[in-house]
Amino acid sequence: EMKECDWSSDVCSSDLGDGSMKFIISGKNITVTDGLRTAVEDKLGKLERYFTPDTEVVVTLSVEKERQKIEVTIPVKGNIIRSEQVSN
Repeated sequence: EMKECDWSSDVCSSDLGDGSMKFIISGKNITVTDGLRTAVEDKLGKLERYFTPDTEVVVTLSVEKERQKIEVTIPVKGNIIRSEQVSN
């Protein structure tokens, strides 16, 4: 497994190197721990069968005024699939 992390900006991308999806996970006002990264990759990895190999999944985790937010963006064939979930 290849992991490429820029700890100064808290951005980490991981690529299993087996033609599976590539995750680019970043955090705003939150540290992206190994546990968070694993949880995100496990949950979103279940979507793998719907996408071509080497699909890039961009995930942003953020915390603002007690609210936690996750934004997921997946570029697919010239289009973009985007989802956002906020907890109170």
